[in-house]
Amino acid sequence: MNNNLIKVIAEVANVHEGEFEYMHTLVTELAKTDIHAVKFQYVIPSEFGDPESENYIELNRLKFTHEEFQKLLDIFPDGQTVLFDVFAEESYKRVLDLKSKNQRLKINGVKLHVTNSMDFDLLRKAASDFDTIFISISGLTAIEINELISMAKNEGFFNALVLVYGVQNYPTKPESIKINKLSELKKIFGVAVALSDHLDGDNCISSDMIVYAQLLGYDYIEKHVTQDRSRRLDDDHAALNVNELILGMEKLKMVASTFTNNVLDLSADELDYRNKSKQAIYSNASILAKNRMGKDQIAMKRQEGNDQNPNYLNLHDILENPLVRDVDAGKRMEYKDFDRKVTGYILCRSSSSRFPNKCYQEVEPGVESLRLLIQRLKKSKTVNHWVICTTEDHEDNQVEEIGIDEGLTVVRGSENVYQRFKTAFEATERTDAFLRITADNVFIDPNQIDQILPDFLDQNFDYYRHSKVIDGCDFEIIKTQAYNTLEVYFTNYKEEAEYMTLYLENGYFRIMPAQEYDFGIQYLDYRFTLDFKEDMENICTLVKEIGSVQFTYKELCQALQNNSAYKPFAPVNKKFDIQARKKTLF
Repeated sequence: MNNNLIKVIAEVANVHEGEFEYMHTLVTELAKTDIHAVKFQYVIPSEFGDPESENYIELNRLKFTHEEFQKLLDIFPDGQTVLFDVFAEESYKRVLDLKSKNQRLKINGVKLHVTNSMDFDLLRKAASDFDTIFISISGLTAIEINELISMAKNEGFFNALVLVYGVQNYPTKPESIKINKLSELKKIFGVAVALSDHLDGDNCISSDMIVYAQLLGYDYIEKHVTQDRSRRLDDDHAALNVNELILGMEKLKMVASTFTNNVLDLSADELDYRNKSKQAIYSNASILAKNRMGKDQIAMKRQEGNDQNPNYLNLHDILENPLVRDVDAGKRMEYKDFDRKVTGYILCRSSSSRFPNKCYQEVEPGVESLRLLIQRLKKSKTVNHWVICTTEDHEDNQVEEIGIDEGLTVVRGSENVYQRFKTAFEATERTDAFLRITADNVFIDPNQIDQILPDFLDQNFDYYRHSKVIDGCDFEIIKTQAYNTLEVYFTNYKEEAEYMTLYLENGYFRIMPAQEYDFGIQYLDYRFTLDFKEDMENICTLVKEIGSVQFTYKELCQALQNNSAYKPFAPVNKKFDIQARKKTLF
């Protein structure tokens, strides 16, 4: 959680009342804290209107010279983040000058007033010169906000944009703050957001607003800060004293320590409690292997010893699966005591914009790429049942023919990957775990499946991605209980369901570490996934070189090692944007 703490910005604004020494002392105090950023307002009165106006006269009193700003910057230690409010072209130029002359500091962001929200020229300049662009949206309608965001996306600086919300009344009444406003906009637009808080510093929750903003998902919060709020001058009303700001940050860190990114993981204290209180399943009779336990042969007892595996057997596991070994009375039952059924699902369809009918391409005479994959996978000794998942499109009739010819179950369904898999899963017999394999990965080694799968089952993991291998040799293993849990999630998020396995890696489930296969040289930049015509040429070349289609992963690596002329397989294939392809792999 600490890596995702809201960034607290100390806004000094005009609390100085034009007194440079007051500002100098305040900045000196702030420089001693671990505040994320300090923000100044670079005021040039002429940017605000008529020199005869009351506003001009007031701003002229509050302004600092360029040289005075430099003196303030000299106070900060190296690496301090400093931000500036700018209001028009001239103040922007001067801040840019300060940035160029103070590269030891991080002068990496500017804030624009709401009146600049449609000043696209200034926004473009800011996007080219600074990492972060804060822009106030107070008073903007939803349509105006959308136009601003659309412009940022079109101009390519959306990721640098931070929407700032704050009611410009000093101080702001609590009922006027609407603190959840931008957190909702963040959900809608996916944009970074900041709260500019002007709550009365005397209010008991003023320093706590930092914590509330964190809990609501804000990325930044601006808090006005002063030396002495008791002066009750204009900006003092909405400001915290430096010590109060520090207190708010300490509260933030304390609250953040109670959070975790892995919300369903068991903490050390929870595991300790579990070890003292969780009931485990014991046998109360001697039972021979190959028999199933009955309810009358089961006893529930407080578990003995430490349980480092938070997953546990349930009655469904016990009653459905036969034993693989004899069991004595009084034994605490483990997952590995039972026979486990494993199904392998091969996802395959012939339509492809990049390489149509790729699954029908012959690797060698009479052996299509799909058939080659099936023949390799059938050599696995640990997978009980293989199923092909294809679409109902007539173009996939040959997929069904190949599957039936090879003795596999074929289930046809939707074009949508997730829905198609779901149809196949529900149409096949109950399984304890399953493999998900794309037909593009023709060189999966069944020996690796047989090596990994027993460990996955015995240790009761939820998910495994076989990723530390050459691209095109990878697969996934998923525990059925984990899939059933995940499927609940996709009831409400069907548009994301094609990438369902990405959500198994979010910390909610027990992930088996990826296995490494080191044969003296790494080939992780090579690719044999069948996506393009060039990939098929590579595959055929490799098979011809090895002289067989039934080679192991080790033999694949040896072939690459022994033939330095294998340029077609080399990283030149990165022109196909490997990372983007991996996202849509399954």
